[in-house]
Amino acid sequence: MTLNPYYWVNLNALGNAYLGFGDYEKALKQYQGVTQLEPEMPQVYDNIGNVYSSMGKYEESIPVYQKALQIQPYSGTYSNLATSFFYLKNIRKR
Repeated sequence: MTLNPYYWVNLNALGNAYLGFGDYEKALKQYQGVTQLEPEMPQVYDNIGNVYSSMGKYEESIPVYQKALQIQPYSGTYSNLATSFFYLKNIRKR
């Protein structure tokens, strides 16, 4: 199946809905689809990190947040990254 390059908006919105409903696996799948269509969109990596954090998978969220920050620094992403380090009780600088 070929994806229309404009479908990323719909995939992202669907991911947001699944995340809101607590269906993390489906949210993750939608957001990963967005990364295939728009690999340089920092917000989607922040969303993926939020899914991992919501699942308690803080170690998995860290590199995803860092990827978002490499693309574009954003205070909310720094906060999310710090929260993941906090929950891992690893607040030293990385």
